[in-house]
Amino acid sequence: MREERTRNEKRVTLKDIAKEAGVSVSAVSFALNNKGALNPKTKSKILKIAQKLGYIPESKRLSRKSYTIGLVISDVTNPFYPAVIRGVESVMLKNGYSIFLCNTDYDPDLGCTSVKRFIDRHVDGVIIMTNRLDDSVIDLLKLHEIPVVVFDRSIEGLDVSGLLVDFQSGISEAVTHLVNLGHTDIAIITGPQDLETAQARLRAFRTALSRYHIPLRKDRIIEGDFKMRSGEEAMKKILNMNPRPTAIFASNDMMAIGALREAINQGLKVPQDISIVGLDDIIIASYVNPPLTTVVFPQHEVGSRAAELLLRLMEKGERMVSYIQTYLVVRSSTGPAPR
Repeated sequence: MREERTRNEKRVTLKDIAKEAGVSVSAVSFALNNKGALNPKTKSKILKIAQKLGYIPESKRLSRKSYTIGLVISDVTNPFYPAVIRGVESVMLKNGYSIFLCNTDYDPDLGCTSVKRFIDRHVDGVIIMTNRLDDSVIDLLKLHEIPVVVFDRSIEGLDVSGLLVDFQSGISEAVTHLVNLGHTDIAIITGPQDLETAQARLRAFRTALSRYHIPLRKDRIIEGDFKMRSGEEAMKKILNMNPRPTAIFASNDMMAIGALREAINQGLKVPQDISIVGLDDIIIASYVNPPLTTVVFPQHEVGSRAAELLLRLMEKGERMVSYIQTYLVVRSSTGPAPR
């Protein structure tokens, strides 16, 4: 924690920060209030200089403990998140904290606006569960001395607590399962490749294939957006391939279910004609027909572990990194490769 300033010590002003950063006072104001259209690098530079000079925002000087936290998620319509939210609640409500929820729908501007609202509400901490918020938003929270936990993204240089995911373990199990069933031509439906989590899942898939000396051809990589419709569109492309892959790994269950639906709509039998594996194990994965083989991403545990990390950071000042393990559950959407 920064040392308390004496009463006679000169308070750092926006003009002081502007002079040090080589920018205008209005640019400093925009950065500190999360407004305007500043370049992210410029915003981050201003926030870091403000921290270095010991700038204390007005809201911070007037704030009191609120027993509230902010939770930022990517897509409230994705069945992955309700169990995550309940996991956060299971820890926070028991410890006397209320939760403000922000759904960004993958829109970084909406995420930035919501974080500013969290600051205005004097939240005691924030959990960020979206890849589409740049580091300057985290710098802004740190400037206000608000503890931050980030999920499933790089934490290098951020000075925050992190909950990271071991995708390799579960995806390796999935690839081994398919190879043991005789599949050697396996396509992947990825998430948006500008997201760290989508890149991590693709890397894990590629690594798992390489253990069996199976190359991943470029045309076997189809980019989706983690939503069901993109799984349907990806399956249309896959079914037009010649030769056609015998199995598909989708980087989340929503896309896997979309792919499954499209395959059945086009008259294919799953898994007799094509096998499909998802990732998440959302609640509907076991209810589709056929039930989905998937890599389990334990959602309630994700929420509760993130909340526990935030509590330790808020109440004890302990920054930590923790890992979530993934593993395969086999159901009926996978079977022997067709001859």
